[in-house]
Amino acid sequence: MRVVITVDEFLPHRWYLEHYLARELTRLGHEVHIFTFKSRNDARNDSIDFSFTVHRLPAIAAFEPYHLPSPRATAHIVDFVRRKKPDIIHCQPVFSPLALAFLGCRAVGGHHVVGSLISGPYTIKSAVSALKYSLAKGVTERYVVQRVKYIFVKSEGLRKVLLRLFDLPSEKMRVVPLGADPEVFRNDVTIRNETRAKLGIALDDVVVISSGKLTPSKRIDDLIRAIAPIMNENQKVKLLIRGVGERSYMGALEALCTHLGISKSVSFHPWAARAEIPAFFNAGDIAVWPSGASISMVEAASTGLPLISMRSPIEEYALSNDNGFTFEPGNIIELRRLLRILITDRGLRAQMGHRSRLLVEEKLNWRAISREYLGHYTKALE
Repeated sequence: MRVVITVDEFLPHRWYLEHYLARELTRLGHEVHIFTFKSRNDARNDSIDFSFTVHRLPAIAAFEPYHLPSPRATAHIVDFVRRKKPDIIHCQPVFSPLALAFLGCRAVGGHHVVGSLISGPYTIKSAVSALKYSLAKGVTERYVVQRVKYIFVKSEGLRKVLLRLFDLPSEKMRVVPLGADPEVFRNDVTIRNETRAKLGIALDDVVVISSGKLTPSKRIDDLIRAIAPIMNENQKVKLLIRGVGERSYMGALEALCTHLGISKSVSFHPWAARAEIPAFFNAGDIAVWPSGASISMVEAASTGLPLISMRSPIEEYALSNDNGFTFEPGNIIELRRLLRILITDRGLRAQMGHRSRLLVEEKLNWRAISREYLGHYTKALE
């Protein structure tokens, strides 16, 4: 099968879906092409030896995070589909201008189009985000849905949300979760000990870790407020926060730690190279996302950590094996209660961590997920 995956910005060092999907499909013997746009990261990306082909297109305009293909890019797409006759075009997201370019030349290549609605302009916080949502909604409902075979979402919860936000035919929607690479994200005692030594964390400390972009919407301040009384009671409890974000918010978080008297027990660590992320999870005992959980939840689970996350049907798949707790967003008292349970019960941490790892080994790994996508591609061709 000849498969094309479209994505506006291809960042293989971030280990997102498109990278793993292309890699696994290639391992299964299929020909894979990724169509993306040129970016400032090209030099770094081009240093990676891919088993698939990456096409970097010029854009005439960009409206974060999407790009408008230039006439030369459009000509390259048309020439490619005419010559190569791809079987499947998998567009991420399904409403992007790049996706529309492939939808527009189906008559030339005879290909079938599927697409993802994993992330997008679904939260309206400003006039700009409202405009992006309106455009995505209009394009998807009036043009895309009639021309695609399937629309993929990462969870049943997200499927229900999107059915409220968009007028979509539910029979075209397919749930395929996100995953992790269990060979990369795995528990390793040696790495755990070495990382703790580098970070100045004792081997018998109980470390709560949170990873992601630091913005007010992530509510890391809720986590700090929830854990502060526990840390003041027990000096062996540490908090490791990995990520960067708005300078004012990071300053406010540091000031909050000082005010609560826990600065010495809280470590802020900037983004590390992607290859170093498994070491951070290995250093932890509990992984927490107060809001805005991401693919890093599955990676933490793969490392064998119990999870605590805000209660959200969109992310339910990452906690589907009794491998953690959820709490109502903004409920600091509930979050503190759950933290206290896992911090004080080493046996429960181990049990939930083991179930986290099993969930990834059995379901949420990229090899199994790629085979699931391949099954849908095959049905789309029937």
